[in-house]
Amino acid sequence: MTSQNINHMADGQFSLRVARIDEIPAASRFHRWSILRFKGEPVGVTISTDFRLDPDRPDILRLRLTAHYHTVRSQIIRPLLDYGIEVVFEVGDLDKMVSEGNHELLLPTGLASLTLSLGIGAMRGMIALGVRNTFLSHYPLPVFRISDIVNSIADPDGDTAGTGRLATIRLSDI
Repeated sequence: MTSQNINHMADGQFSLRVARIDEIPAASRFHRWSILRFKGEPVGVTISTDFRLDPDRPDILRLRLTAHYHTVRSQIIRPLLDYGIEVVFEVGDLDKMVSEGNHELLLPTGLASLTLSLGIGAMRGMIALGVRNTFLSHYPLPVFRISDIVNSIADPDGDTAGTGRLATIRLSDI
């Protein structure tokens, strides 16, 4: 979808290029029954992430982001929309910056911050296009403080550390 080069000097030196941004159809779904029954209850969104290395190409970092829109009706969380994207980054000297083992991928903070910022920004626009003719257009994906998200991932004592779940936010109607 897009290609952009970024040079970054924090946490050491690395070059970053957005090679591709794709919607993941298998992870994207309108929950029509919940949408039909929606009566103006509060809407929330949970963002999940998954970083992966490409086993065939040592310079490729894949970021999968999923936004789960939901509401609570009759004390039960009802899904409204799941929307997933994958952002493929080409990172210079990636194999020297990351560490993988025990089902964990350790990234430099600067690389994690930059890739999350680009990925969430792209997903915000893609969701806006996808929901433009629905009531969910009144609930855009919010702007996140990426440093807080990275700190919550890096904090081993935090509730969300290691889960891949970044944040759950209650959205307000515009």
